Amino acid sequence: MNVTQTHELTGVLDAMADGIYIVNEDYVVEFMNKAMIRVFGNGVGKKCHEVINRNAARCPWCRAPEVFENRRNVIEEVYVPTVDKTYDLLEIPVHNNDGSISKLSIYRDITHRKDQEYRLKTTRESFRSLFEHVAVGVYMSSKEGKFLDANPALLEMLGYRDQKMSFWNWTWRRTSIAKRRNAPNSRG
Repeated sequence: MNVTQTHELTGVLDAMADGIYIVNEDYVVEFMNKAMIRVFGNGVGKKCHEVINRNAARCPWCRAPEVFENRRNVIEEVYVPTVDKTYDLLEIPVHNNDGSISKLSIYRDITHRKDQEYRLKTTRESFRSLFEHVAVGVYMSSKEGKFLDANPALLEMLGYRDQKMSFWNWTWRRTSIAKRRNAPNSRG
């Protein structure tokens, strides 16, 4: 690669929102794009684990040996405690002109998505807990009126001791309500 091509490639990598860095087989950082420097600081010339995990030992999630030895891509999700972020991490072997191998790593920040997934999970769990434990009968049905779910209180009111299939095959119809309204009062 000539100087102009290197400058153009650096410009492209710096324009990316994902953090990107390249390390050699000794784990020394050879390049970091602007997004990576913004999060971890400029670590060119330092060991990658000193920059990313701020530790003298290799990162616990490090799969660089696989990349260097097997010459294959590695994809994983990692949590980096030093910056309290979760990343989708893609590591790619780069074959250099001199025959050596470097590792290009792309860190895509998925912290917001993971937080949203956690919130959705806890919201669902809270809803399920409320649904199961509320003292009034509650059910969910399809727009066609087929029962999809009912809480224990409703099953108890309707005389079901557990969620048997015979109950779930029952369909609520608006005509049932009209018939009950027009039915003679049996209380006398």
